[in-house]
Amino acid sequence: MARRKHPRPLCTADERQTLYDLQDGKCAVCRRDDVDLHVDHSCRTGKTRGLLCITCNTELGQLGDSPRRLKAALQYLLRPPAQALS
Repeated sequence: MARRKHPRPLCTADERQTLYDLQDGKCAVCRRDDVDLHVDHSCRTGKTRGLLCITCNTELGQLGDSPRRLKAALQYLLRPPAQALS
């Protein structure tokens, strides 16, 4: 699948600083503050969503930015099928 080109930057320096302040300098997902933060955007719309560490950004991308797949992954972690073997 070809990657869409989005105009850069995804947000201005002032907008990035505002996001950084709103998120207390932490990744919006894992809340770590000891990582570099990257501007996350929707691949579908190109709109900025927030600041994420590279790990969380990659994980969301691997799940296709799909809330359904994220919920399914959470359910899997909470109740893995192998739990029935115990």
